[in-house]
Amino acid sequence: MHKIIKQFKSVALILLALIISILATEANADMRSLLKRHPFNGAFIIAQHGKVLFRQGSPSLAYQIGSITKMFTAACILKLQEQGRLHIQDPLSKYIDFPSGNKITLEDLLSHTSGVPDYLIEMAVSRELANYYQSYHSKEDLLSLFNNRPLQFTPGSQFRYSNANYILLGLVIEKVSGMKYEDFVTRTILLPAKMLHTGVSTNPRHALVAEPKIFEKELRGKIIDLSNYSSAGGIVSTVDDMYAFASSLISGKIISQQSMAEMVRERKSGSGYGLGWTGYAQGNRYVGGHGGRTFGYSAFLDIDTFSGTIIVALSNDPSTDIDRLRKNIKNILDTATLGGGNF
Repeated sequence: MHKIIKQFKSVALILLALIISILATEANADMRSLLKRHPFNGAFIIAQHGKVLFRQGSPSLAYQIGSITKMFTAACILKLQEQGRLHIQDPLSKYIDFPSGNKITLEDLLSHTSGVPDYLIEMAVSRELANYYQSYHSKEDLLSLFNNRPLQFTPGSQFRYSNANYILLGLVIEKVSGMKYEDFVTRTILLPAKMLHTGVSTNPRHALVAEPKIFEKELRGKIIDLSNYSSAGGIVSTVDDMYAFASSLISGKIISQQSMAEMVRERKSGSGYGLGWTGYAQGNRYVGGHGGRTFGYSAFLDIDTFSGTIIVALSNDPSTDIDRLRKNIKNILDTATLGGGNF
């Protein structure tokens, strides 16, 4: 009986490999056709069941990933919770001095339900952002931009996306770990996932960085200091490293499956947002990830455990309709898998 089961498993693996090979052929043809109609300036990977079906762009060219950084920050907070060093229900005031910090939990920050206003939006409207972002600023400098602003609503009562939430979480990580945010991310995520071409709040040492196409006239020809994105959006990475991140995240190499379930569970009903995660979950399966956009760059990371699919797209052209690319890839995969996978 044991021998029969073993033979059955071997046959099943062979069939799975054959199916993936067929899907790869179909996906390649459809993707080539798509890219002829809608050229994409950047790099991306489409993988299913651990096999890359299609790729474009250099594996050694890095891009700013913007708010996908929030997935890294959320994973670090959940890792600290696993270690018993904090709990996401703890008040912010337990770790840092912040007005109304006794009313705001770490979970509120992670799920964008804190009511803390988004300093980036306000600065962009006032046109102050262009000048400010050309210089180095610490997390404490960024904190000073919003720590005296009134909350927009009672913590936990609404969902409103705010980069300020993740600046605060970066400060919490530093306070609890006793390490710089960049160093803790490196130890907790980059090293276990073998992400050797990724930089945190700095350009990576072992990769060239794609030159951004910047359309804001105030910023043309100027260098944006990554410290200003920090724990809300300061990571620079390659498409292969981001694929390694996604694979390591869902396999339990970075955080436990229990923590992963915490990450993907929607908090405020109707928001579609968990903890550094946009998407939905059903049982122990989930679909989602995060998007990112900075001056000159746009990106997305999608993970679908229903179909075993991971998609990473990184672009240095903000005029690229990256959301349309995402939808088109989804349609191609749905066709190739006869309806499998929902994004």
